[in-house]
Amino acid sequence: MLANFITGSRIIFSLAMVTFPVFSAGFYFCYMLAGFTDMIDGTIARMIASFAAIQEGFFIFRCRSSGGKHDGYSSKKSGIRPRK
Repeated sequence: MLANFITGSRIIFSLAMVTFPVFSAGFYFCYMLAGFTDMIDGTIARMIASFAAIQEGFFIFRCRSSGGKHDGYSSKKSGIRPRK
C-alpha cells in the first residue's frame, strides 16, 4: 500500500513538471520531490519487503512472456519478492 502511494506520487510529480517552464522554481521543486520519492520508495520497499502493484504487474508479465522463467531477472539479487 505504501509503495503504491509513493510510486503514484512520483508519477504525479513527474507529470506536474510538464506544466512549469524548464529551469523555473516550480520545475525544480517537482523534480526534487520526484527524485526524493524515487529514493525513499526503494528503501521503504526493502524495509517492509513490498513493492508497487505497477512493478508486480511488470514482474508477472515478464514471467509469463518467458514461459514462466525469469529470463535473466533475478528477484533474489534485487531483493524483490513476489507476493504470495
